[in-house]
Amino acid sequence: MSHSVYSFDQMTPTARDGNVADRVTLAYLTDTPPELLYFRSKDTEITIRRAVAKNPHTPRQADVVLGAVSTLA
Repeated sequence: MSHSVYSFDQMTPTARDGNVADRVTLAYLTDTPPELLYFRSKDTEITIRRAVAKNPHTPRQADVVLGAVSTLA
């Protein structure tokens, strides 16, 4: 885990519209806001969901989402 190469203003559009590599990076960063990590816990890409699950700053509410999504995959 590392700190961001993105400013806060860049994180939201990257989380929403970034390519897979950028979304994975964002999911691993320790200073990504919890609400963005929660949002990414619903990502269709499993690599991004895994990165969110490994981030110690991911909010507990995302555990439910990650568990539900993984049973569908």
